[in-house]
Amino acid sequence: MRLPRRALDLMLQRPLPKRGPLLTTPKGKGYVSRQNGGGQFKSAFD
Repeated sequence: MRLPRRALDLMLQRPLPKRGPLLTTPKGKGYVSRQNGGGQFKSAFD
């Protein structure tokens, strides 16, 4: 996966989880992969 430098910096501000989703929604739930490409992930970063 390729991430922008800013995204990587934000992720590394806190310890990474040993289990569970690495990236979560603002509500704390893991993102899901959708067949249509899913705008869920995109909308969180716009």
